[in-house]
Amino acid sequence: PNEYTYTCVIGAMARAGKVFEAKKMLEFMSSAGVYPTVITYNALITGMVANAPLSSVENNDAFLSEEQASYNARIVDSLGLLDQMIKCDVLPDPITV
Repeated sequence: PNEYTYTCVIGAMARAGKVFEAKKMLEFMSSAGVYPTVITYNALITGMVANAPLSSVENNDAFLSEEQASYNARIVDSLGLLDQMIKCDVLPDPITV
């Protein structure tokens, strides 16, 4: 598989709410010597923000609705992925941000 194939699979997983699996595929992609591009990260981030299950971010603010806390946690997850992207020397583009 090449970068295009991995990106399609990662994006589909993330859009389907399988973010954990999509992140694992991203790791596998790199370990196979196929490095993610800005398009790969965009696909994952878009899926995460759109409808992905949350990570371990907790709602400690009693004033936030469950929906607001859920959205905030997805943003935090996405920002973490953005940091990883930059550390791998893949610069974000206007679609990423």
